[in-house]
Amino acid sequence: MRERSIKSWIVVLSAFLLVILLCITWQKFTVEQTSVSDVQLVSDPQTSLAPISSSVVSLWAVKQKGVETHINVIGCGLIVDSRGLILTSATLTDDIDSLYIVDHKDNRYEANLAVYDKKNKLTLLKAEAANAAEGI
Repeated sequence: MRERSIKSWIVVLSAFLLVILLCITWQKFTVEQTSVSDVQLVSDPQTSLAPISSSVVSLWAVKQKGVETHINVIGCGLIVDSRGLILTSATLTDDIDSLYIVDHKDNRYEANLAVYDKKNKLTLLKAEAANAAEGI
């Protein structure tokens, strides 16, 4: 009985080692190796990030409660189109009276909801360039 148990363990361990050997061989021949020469070195990250920062905007919500006005930053967005389309994951609620977008130059634009995707929790806003907000 004990001899049969030992033989069973030997078979299991042999199969396990064979699977490990196959995985290592598979990885060696299927994974593309990257050398140091393939990596682009960036000496100054600020110059790499400069073009991106102009595409990021902040989102401001204005809520009126009686005579009180509440202005809050509710998130940020990314300009995805030259027509003023902004993609964001900020949650917009029904109690927001108006929504404004503030860009990197501190320009303020009124925004309207274009599309809301509940499944992916993404919102597409449309900035109204003609309706520049003056009082945020």
